[in-house]
Amino acid sequence: MAPPILKRYLLAIGRYKWVIPTGVGLGLAASGLVVSQPPPDQQYIIQATLWQRAAHSIFGHRFGNPAAD
Repeated sequence: MAPPILKRYLLAIGRYKWVIPTGVGLGLAASGLVVSQPPPDQQYIIQATLWQRAAHSIFGHRFGNPAAD
C-alpha cells in the first residue's frame, strides 16, 4: 500500500493533468502571435555631444585667466 502522501500527489496529478498541456498550448499560441508580427520600423542612430563648462575644478581653483585670480 502506498503512503498517503504519495496517494495525494497521484490524485493531484490525475486531477490537474490538463494544466501542463493547456499551458504549453497557450505558450505556443502566444509565441506564434509574437513571431507573426511585422518587423519594427527602421531605427535611426542619433549622435550628439554634451558640453559643460566648469567654473571651478574639483580643488576649488577657478579656470580661465590666471592673471584675473
